[in-house]
Amino acid sequence: HLKMGISRTIREALYFETVKLVTVKNIKLGFIHKTLQFLVIVYVCVFAIWYKSGYQGHSDIDGVVFTKVKGVSMSNEPGNPVYDASDLVIPASENKAVFIATRKLTTRQHRGTCADDSVPDKNKCVSDRDCRTGGNETSNGYLTGECDNSTKYCVISGWCPVENPNLPHTEFSGIQDWTLFMRSEVSYVEWDNSTFNNGDKTEIGYNIFAVHTMLNETDVKGALHTGAILRVSLDWTCDLNVGGCLPKYEFKRVDNEGNSSGSIGYNFRDVQYITQNGKDQERLVTKYYGLRFLIEITGQGSKFDIFQLVITVGSGFAFFGAVTLLTDYLIQYLHPRGKHFDKAKRANLEFEKETNPILIDDPNRPSSADESRFFIPDGSLQ
Repeated sequence: HLKMGISRTIREALYFETVKLVTVKNIKLGFIHKTLQFLVIVYVCVFAIWYKSGYQGHSDIDGVVFTKVKGVSMSNEPGNPVYDASDLVIPASENKAVFIATRKLTTRQHRGTCADDSVPDKNKCVSDRDCRTGGNETSNGYLTGECDNSTKYCVISGWCPVENPNLPHTEFSGIQDWTLFMRSEVSYVEWDNSTFNNGDKTEIGYNIFAVHTMLNETDVKGALHTGAILRVSLDWTCDLNVGGCLPKYEFKRVDNEGNSSGSIGYNFRDVQYITQNGKDQERLVTKYYGLRFLIEITGQGSKFDIFQLVITVGSGFAFFGAVTLLTDYLIQYLHPRGKHFDKAKRANLEFEKETNPILIDDPNRPSSADESRFFIPDGSLQ
């Protein structure tokens, strides 16, 4: 019996199942089925193909950008010397970034000891006992254990005098009217298609932008005073079927995000050493405040693709099978005559050797192996 059971199980596993056509003569069920099919067609045509551009293939981009800054500025130094981009763009060339100095503070220092009065109410002392040694340090040097009687600040060993942020700074006027020229070129890697934004002209708003425009609604005066970091986005999203694409520019200040006053602005220090007798005896420390532009290229290309259209249509119309399954479920499990519908759908057909196919079926089921028609009165569907 075990051997026969195993043999039967193997045979049944190898049987082939196919769909049997059953026509359900019920207007309400038919209306539900056709309505669901119509919604699937609307989804495929309107949403998947038209709204989501399911007929188009997409490509990432690979782009480069070249920048050039122009402008002149007058400083508040004695004699009001004039500075231009060669003086205030630091460094002269940078990958996808530009820095324009708006003000600076230069301190001439030498190695030695001095009072660290760079931060008010910090490192203050009354006597030497307030200035402990033993590895203690400030941001400018190591404590010597001495208290400077004239300033009442602890003495450090380091570069002296320490930088004093309260001293007058060198200001550069007119930076808000400087301009940034951006020439960019991108290629859509899937189709080896390139485009650029400087082929025929250079003008304000096309590929040249004034600093005050890029600062947008930001406090221009405050940004020039504390410095600022701005993200410049060139969006090269393009429909290549239309052609003639140009980037969309977006400027956003990012250093003031989070509303943390301690992190607002942008500055850095540059050092020049003065060598005497082969040793660095002195140095000039210049703290630059300014505008740092971080440039990024984003976007993607789209183009008609017959294979993408076939995939979109095929995946969308796969929902037709789900519609039929849902309707079958409504009849089989929610309709009072669902059991009869289940019987009408099932039939066993056995092929014997050298004989015609034999339909093995329940007498109550329809006798045709090709098609069954199952009638459900409309009034019975509630």
